[in-house]
Amino acid sequence: MTVELASLGNKTSRVTVAKYMHQLSLRGKLSKKFKVTMLYPFFRQKSK
Repeated sequence: MTVELASLGNKTSRVTVAKYMHQLSLRGKLSKKFKVTMLYPFFRQKSK
């Protein structure tokens, strides 16, 4: 939201945006730390 406001020409800090979002009971969207791109099914196979 801070980046979007900056692109519109409004200079605001992250703390200010967080304060207003808290007052409006809004939460930010969290980004994932990483994306699983490969599954390892052979780890689940039983050894004979």
